[in-house]
Amino acid sequence: MIPLSPTARIQLLKMARRVIESRVSNANLSGSELEQSFPRLDELQVERGSFVTLHSADRLRGCIGNIVPVGTLYDGVIRNAESAALHDSRFPAVTAMELPDLDLEISALTPLEPFVGPEGIVVGQHGIYLSTSTHRGVLLPQVASERDWGAEEFLRQTAVKAGLPPDQWMVAQLYRFSAEVFSEKDTHHS
Repeated sequence: MIPLSPTARIQLLKMARRVIESRVSNANLSGSELEQSFPRLDELQVERGSFVTLHSADRLRGCIGNIVPVGTLYDGVIRNAESAALHDSRFPAVTAMELPDLDLEISALTPLEPFVGPEGIVVGQHGIYLSTSTHRGVLLPQVASERDWGAEEFLRQTAVKAGLPPDQWMVAQLYRFSAEVFSEKDTHHS
């Protein structure tokens, strides 16, 4: 998959922030107003899964996304930005007072590929989607790197995230994906 240009990355980050700011302040920017400020670049019109992750003081504040594309990357980031700010059930909705301290991170995903066992993933490069008939769990590639997990621990923790005992990764369907991860923090340093 062709990497996103710096222009596209910056546009997605600015667009996600604008969506969050408008929803948190109840300004509810219309789709046409958004498109005037952020035109639909061709590279953002591809169907790609995405996650929007919010951090405040280097702590997770919200993370919502979709592994399988639900429309274009452009539309997915809009939807996931709003959901991460307002609808992540692990956290109360983001408030206007929090906006200045919020750092946004976007993960643009590659398609899922089946794999078997720890030897099928490269920590720091692959994320994991684990599925059984009753449970599903996903961890993004950066999670294993941030927590210094090996491949097997990454699988165990994905099972736990799915609500399963750690060793149940062995009987689950396993899929890997890569992610192009970029954040406002990255763009402030360039």
